[in-house]
Amino acid sequence: MIWVMSPECGLLSLPVEWTDVTGEDPFVVVAAGPSPFHTAGLLELAELVARMRAERSTDDPSGVNRITP
Repeated sequence: MIWVMSPECGLLSLPVEWTDVTGEDPFVVVAAGPSPFHTAGLLELAELVARMRAERSTDDPSGVNRITP
């Protein structure tokens, strides 16, 4: 909270987030710039994972990879 003196209302408290007193939001700083991922590539990856899961489930219904000596 930050305290502000107002001639009309007297002493007020405001959340710091409502002011420019704090520094930049760390998320905004880290997220700045273009994304290394594109929608088309992510959709293609999701389809690949779905196909791999489907293949695995038909090979072994338990979903567990078996290791044999």
